[in-house]
Amino acid sequence: MAKDARHAMERLLRALLRQAVAAAEDEGHPVSARVHRVRTAIKRAKALLRLFEPLVGKDGRRERRKLAAVARGIGSVRDARVVVETFDRMMRGHRRSRSSTALRSRLAGERRRGERRRKSVKELRRAAKALAATRRRAKGLLHRGDSRRALALGFTSGYRRAQISMRAARRRRTPEAFHEWRKTVKTHAFHVDLFVRAGAGNLRRRAGVLETLGEILGAAHDLTLLEDSVRAGGEQATAPRAHHALLARVDARRRDLHHRALELGPRLFRQRPGGARRQIADSPALARLEEGVEL
Repeated sequence: MAKDARHAMERLLRALLRQAVAAAEDEGHPVSARVHRVRTAIKRAKALLRLFEPLVGKDGRRERRKLAAVARGIGSVRDARVVVETFDRMMRGHRRSRSSTALRSRLAGERRRGERRRKSVKELRRAAKALAATRRRAKGLLHRGDSRRALALGFTSGYRRAQISMRAARRRRTPEAFHEWRKTVKTHAFHVDLFVRAGAGNLRRRAGVLETLGEILGAAHDLTLLEDSVRAGGEQATAPRAHHALLARVDARRRDLHHRALELGPRLFRQRPGGARRQIADSPALARLEEGVEL
């Protein structure tokens, strides 16, 4: 076969990396917006490499590690923006005291400083170079082995990882465990979305429920970022009573989100991985992926 899913997925991988480079170099937008676009493209590129892991092996794992390092290097700016937005949501319906106003001013100040830091701009430039190098290395990365078999195996592996991390979150009940589950859910959701775009109508409902689960887990992680930022500042920006009241609300809201996630998760991950594989093994979407999809 002259062209198959490997070529289509390579084009998609290189397109995602091109988007990431363009976002990193786009000086016409705020740093936080650029960082968000870069990180989104990186997550999709990593998920695509996960899907083709049976083909790319250690080369793909090496590229995923490099992409993860790029995302970590620019993540602090995005986190500072999310912290302020999450604080504002938590304060809705609550009277703003002098201490809570002072706390918000501190958090907003950290966001502004991150936007203006020369270091943040340099990190984006460095990220653009690293991503461009990854895009060059991606050429030919997927051109080996049986692509249809690899897609089926990669899809099943992504499902299994999300299922295992769900069980770990249910057992451990820690923010870290739920964050790990969130990452695997996002990867599996990308794989499902890819097949839906290729015509797998039987996965359309699953894609919608995965999106809801991802939003719930994402909101819980945002609360953890807020908690970490508040604790890092100590109590100097707030009266102790207001400080502890905010942290108590954060913890209660996060526990509620974790509970909702654990109610929803079993609906998505109750079947064995073999059942997930059968959902796409004979799907016409496998053939349509050879023609390429748009994201």
